[in-house]
Amino acid sequence: MPTDVGEGQINALEKNLAVLEALSEIGGPHRLGDLARRATVGKPSAHRILQDLVRSGFATSPETGYYERGPRLLALASMVLGEEQRTRSVSSVLERLRASTGHTVHFAVLSGTEAVYVHKVNANQPYEMASRVGMRIPLHCTSIGKAVLASLEPATLDELWATVRPTARTPNTLTSRRAIERELARVRDQGFAIDDEENELKVRCVGAPVFEAHGKVVGGVSVSALVFQMSREDAEALAPQVIATATELGELLSGPAPGRDGA
Repeated sequence: MPTDVGEGQINALEKNLAVLEALSEIGGPHRLGDLARRATVGKPSAHRILQDLVRSGFATSPETGYYERGPRLLALASMVLGEEQRTRSVSSVLERLRASTGHTVHFAVLSGTEAVYVHKVNANQPYEMASRVGMRIPLHCTSIGKAVLASLEPATLDELWATVRPTARTPNTLTSRRAIERELARVRDQGFAIDDEENELKVRCVGAPVFEAHGKVVGGVSVSALVFQMSREDAEALAPQVIATATELGELLSGPAPGRDGA
């Protein structure tokens, strides 16, 4: 039986959308007070909404009191651009990587203690990976996740270890903090991560981190294939292409050099 939406729920939704619309305006990072004024929302409500947007990847907060568009918002915007504007859209960047490798490509953004797929480009194969846009993935056993973990500040990584207990997804999954940190050190040195049947049996992936303009990791990009199609040596050989794509995505999502809106 359909449920009526209450007036309070509609008002809350309108406030959220108003803040999101204000955040989407050109410029930034934007001050909290300016965003609240443009959205005609009280500062406490605007702050709460913005914190939710940061946690979900739709906003970032490069410094206290300032907010700007996050990777999920920018990725969403790229999906609705006209074809003439898509030359360097997120989709086109990922499609080029798929074309050059022949494998499935994913782009995921960090969301709390997991990552969320925001783009997927399927390989031209008779099968399709089980992944889907909107799926949440663990960080400790995926190539994107390990690339992200290796790029976090030590204090942030310590906070994550305090709240997350890695679990085994396959017999190859690393679950001890010591083993994972050894793996992360290797990822930092080489600039990419490999998921060697650690998240899903018979699937191998190579991923690299994506950084926004201020050098903060926001997610990662990966190439995935069945193990008989991509050996570990193949994955390592594809790493430079994945890293180059991650760099291009970071530049694209960061947009123009940030300024200040308001004095």
